[in-house]
Amino acid sequence: MSSSAGGTTILDRDLLLKGLEDQPWFEKNIPLLEIPDKHIQEVYYYRWQTYKEHLVYTGAKYGYMASEFLNRVSYGAPYGGIVAAAGHHITE
Repeated sequence: MSSSAGGTTILDRDLLLKGLEDQPWFEKNIPLLEIPDKHIQEVYYYRWQTYKEHLVYTGAKYGYMASEFLNRVSYGAPYGGIVAAAGHHITE
């Protein structure tokens, strides 16, 4: 963190996003987080990186979808979509 006039604290984007691929995507799409527990902070950014890896662009009509697998599976719909999540959500 760095401070500016008036005591306002500003997050250091470059430091927080250091080591992540496609930093502009993170700046545009996720809330930045800086907390005292660095392990939790690392997990936070790791989980966003993992989520980003599962985004598949389907085209202008529908945009992006989150896929379950990084590689296509034989039973997947176009773009790797799988309509099998309801059972997991209901069980939870």
